[in-house]
Amino acid sequence: PTQKTIRMHYANCNTYNADYDGDEMNCHFPQNDVASAESKFIAATDLQFIVPTDGSPLRGLIQDHVDSGVKLCGKDTFLEKWEFQQLLFAALASLPGLEVIAADMDITMIPPAIRKPKELWTGKQVVSALLQHLRRGNDRDIGPKNKVLPGISMERKAKTPAWAFGEENEEHLVLIRDGELLRGVLDKAAFGASDFSLIHAVYEGYGPEKAGLLLNSFGRLFTAYLQYFSGHSCRMEDLVLTPEADAGRRKLVQLAYNMGSRAAKAWADSDGGKVEIKSVRDQPGAETPLKPVEKAAAAAKIGDLLSGKEGAANFAALDGYMQSQLNPLASEIIKACLPNGLAVSFPTNTFGLMVNTGAKGSTVNQSQVSCALGQQALEGRRVPRMSSGRTLPSFAPYDPNPRADGFIADRFLTGIRPQEYYFHCMAGREGLVDTAVKTSRSGYLQRCLVKHLEELKVCYDGTVRDGEGGVVQFIYGEDGIDPTKAAHLDGESRTYEYIARNHKSLAQKYLALPNSTIDIAAKDSARADAIKKDSSDLLHEGAFVKARKLRVGREWVRGALCRGWFDAIITKRHEGGSRFDLLYLPEKVPASYVPLEVDLGDCGGRITPALTSTCVLIKPGVPDPITCDVTRDNGAHRIGSSGACVSEKVASSTMHALQNNKKLKAAMKSTGISTEGFKRIMAAKYSSALCDPGEAVGSIAAQSIGEPSTQMTLNTFHLAGSGA
Repeated sequence: PTQKTIRMHYANCNTYNADYDGDEMNCHFPQNDVASAESKFIAATDLQFIVPTDGSPLRGLIQDHVDSGVKLCGKDTFLEKWEFQQLLFAALASLPGLEVIAADMDITMIPPAIRKPKELWTGKQVVSALLQHLRRGNDRDIGPKNKVLPGISMERKAKTPAWAFGEENEEHLVLIRDGELLRGVLDKAAFGASDFSLIHAVYEGYGPEKAGLLLNSFGRLFTAYLQYFSGHSCRMEDLVLTPEADAGRRKLVQLAYNMGSRAAKAWADSDGGKVEIKSVRDQPGAETPLKPVEKAAAAAKIGDLLSGKEGAANFAALDGYMQSQLNPLASEIIKACLPNGLAVSFPTNTFGLMVNTGAKGSTVNQSQVSCALGQQALEGRRVPRMSSGRTLPSFAPYDPNPRADGFIADRFLTGIRPQEYYFHCMAGREGLVDTAVKTSRSGYLQRCLVKHLEELKVCYDGTVRDGEGGVVQFIYGEDGIDPTKAAHLDGESRTYEYIARNHKSLAQKYLALPNSTIDIAAKDSARADAIKKDSSDLLHEGAFVKARKLRVGREWVRGALCRGWFDAIITKRHEGGSRFDLLYLPEKVPASYVPLEVDLGDCGGRITPALTSTCVLIKPGVPDPITCDVTRDNGAHRIGSSGACVSEKVASSTMHALQNNKKLKAAMKSTGISTEGFKRIMAAKYSSALCDPGEAVGSIAAQSIGEPSTQMTLNTFHLAGSGA
């Protein structure tokens, strides 16, 4: 009764788009069983792991947890027995009913990595022990508690770059086999809101509840490691450069000012870019500053060009040219300082650790602190001039020095001068105004979209219809797939390896429909490819074709043909191969002795004659593998009922991988799954990824367009004026 605030886990903030700056939430108490069931089986936070916009994960750990994960999983992290047990207990224990294992189960230890002279465990082993316990039952499981799930296997590149720990150590390549972390550091790519992360792999293999438990326990584990053993802070030493790098930075800053002035002079001398401007850097004396006379002459010329009839066009041309000259120099300054120029190197450099592991910030933040702020931009242009030709009263009119136009070579570490500070504030103000103005516009855009699309939903026959039953799409998204379930249907090599290595747990999760196979779709795909290549002998007995149909009479003449093409099967091919007996589908109406093509005589009008008078009556065809084909399996071949309804793309890429992918073959051999078994599991995956009837796909589409439009405006002001 005394606690009046909602306490929310970090991992769910992204789902609710919540942050801790005064956000408010409303709590609703379900009033009946239906509302209660809806909350539990639709709105529960464990089920909000994938965003319906594009199927990427939403939940993940952030900031301190990422730092802690990298520190814990380093090769040089060793723990004594009491430390290992303390961390493992912190990870496994939780509120009653939310423990990783059942309350009456024992915690099992794993053997130490080093036995003599002292028993020591690695940080990676803590994660391995946690994954092994996750396989066991817990108090929320329905059914026997002693059931043990198959171990999870995955591999993925970490967010941490290869150079961070040394490429030869391969710490940037995470490898987990059978629930054991063998190589790599866990960072944002492993347990953040990232595609194909460890959490995503557990979500796919074990289900959303286990993924939620793992996120919870990772949060407790990494908090405990930071709190008790490691700690994390940011010091001044992390921002300072080595004397050599600082000297190089100063030299490059001076070069940027000198070359910028010379570039402005070269632009003025070329009459505003009308004459070709030679590369400034290749000119003799490019690295020396302009003499006062040259500076005054250049300023006068620039003034004439910017105040004449073509002033507006010349303004844009000068800005574009100067940015093209100065941006590479700003990049050179950053390259000279980061990451090798820092006095304290990764991973002991805490600022660098945060940036490179994806915990917080970006290279832009680090470069603004340690290197230079770079060119300040307002609406994509440099700082505007007043009517006097000055950008600020402290600069001369039309000053060619890039500093006068908002190029800041100073950094936050050693401070910026008043003029630079003013320019930086101008760029920051633009972001705030932009946010205030565009928020309402993007909100109204989203409202308009939702009002028009809210009635669209998926029906029981797989079609998308509006409120009056009018068909908008025959199959949702042309393949019937729900983006939240489509994660491992992308045809990538790593995806197939994941499915092969985790086939036991996936087979329990993907419920196969009758006749689950990709063979039919793969055969159709091969036939479609053959038709594209115009292969011969596609018109044989039993072949599926597209054929013309007679409307009246028995003669194939003008005026007697129906419009369009009709599905048919060749029942007999007559000698010579130019005439066929057909069976039209789905009515099963026969037609005898149909020619391959006929000459219809004079075609076209008197003024516009036809290119040809030949009319093709039969051409090779291929049935659609997804849309309902009532001619197959006595009408049972329909999406949602038959496991053979698989997209041609998925089927053909799977067959190609089974024949040519060496890594997949090795994974299948080591896990003991047959080719037929793999095909079956891919078909089951496709069937289980179909969009459920009743899904409000119109509203989801509207929100999927509206939500990024708000983000695009809100995210700009964080990096004030960064000329990116």
